[in-house]
Amino acid sequence: MPDYSSRPPPHIPMDALSEVLQDFHLSGVNYGRCELRHPWSIAFPQQPLLRFHFVGQGPC
Repeated sequence: MPDYSSRPPPHIPMDALSEVLQDFHLSGVNYGRCELRHPWSIAFPQQPLLRFHFVGQGPC
């Protein structure tokens, strides 16, 4: 019987976004949902944070 315990785990391919976010060493996550209409904007206070936004439908 072969011994697989000494082999490193296989590389699992990730999408490009996952690879980039992995390098940021995230320590927390906040989720929110906004339904906005034209004209729209969102202002956030300046903070040492990374913010990621996803537009699920419509132009932005």
